[in-house]
Amino acid sequence: MAGVLTWGMEQRYSAPFWRGRAIGFAPFSIPGEFGSEAGGFDGLWLLTLGFLVIVAYTDWRYRRIYNGVLAPVLILGLVLNLADGGWLAGFGALVRGFVLALPFCVVYRWGGIGGGDVKLLACLGVLVPLEVALRIAVWGAIVSGIHVLIIARQRGQVKQLLRRMASCALGMEGQVLGISVPLGFWISLCGIIILSLQGVSR
Repeated sequence: MAGVLTWGMEQRYSAPFWRGRAIGFAPFSIPGEFGSEAGGFDGLWLLTLGFLVIVAYTDWRYRRIYNGVLAPVLILGLVLNLADGGWLAGFGALVRGFVLALPFCVVYRWGGIGGGDVKLLACLGVLVPLEVALRIAVWGAIVSGIHVLIIARQRGQVKQLLRRMASCALGMEGQVLGISVPLGFWISLCGIIILSLQGVSR
């Protein structure tokens, strides 16, 4: 299974494009085994970065992540994976998207995030290696959580928020506090930062 998840990705992600070697703050670095020493750009990397810029804008400005953006990127990402590594790379991309989105489907069932956020994560799973996508998702979730806590503190609702989170974890009904933050924006912003610190090598 590990081979399926990484097939066709081993030589894609490499060192920072402006220096050609691994540098930077560790939580935002991408392991060197995803590419060679030479930095550069490729179509999949540029597609991912442009996709994240668009999602960041629409989610911040309109609180929407449009299917008209998600679907073409998902299809094009699969096509590029297939072209680069054959059917196994395409299948691996689908598996990565499913693995990344599945945990967030649970949060979606709680009403904690929107369907667009889940589909965004699925697209990330298709576009980048699983480890990189997980790093982007985790950082996005952390920053979004901080955003929620700031709003809850401003409203004096921190205790209610924690009770709501506990009740969701237990599968019980909890009070809806009406706190909404653009998770897709924060995931996209973290992705832009992480990918911008890295180069891509075919």
